[in-house]
Amino acid sequence: DDVVGARVRAKLDHLVAHPERIKVQVEHGCVVLSGEIESEERGHVVRSVAAVRGVDAVVDLLTENAHPHSRTRPRAPKWALVPGGWHPALRLVASHGIAVRRA
Repeated sequence: DDVVGARVRAKLDHLVAHPERIKVQVEHGCVVLSGEIESEERGHVVRSVAAVRGVDAVVDLLTENAHPHSRTRPRAPKWALVPGGWHPALRLVASHGIAVRRA
């Protein structure tokens, strides 16, 4: 997990303007990304992290800034409005310790 985490952090250093704003957690090949990211970077980052050697799944808990120079509060993911704050599928994965694997 430490090796995969180091690979993901190295990839983030090349992909985003502020890699220090992104927290990376790895457990059994499942990478959880959280923190702030620019809106236009999000999709590319998640796809790129999923392609890192040793990554079996990516859980995207990132919050977006609408504009790179925006000083407003970051937008929460759309599913954050669901009661309990987590997307139902993510709650299922977290509660049962299930890892979703890429094909």
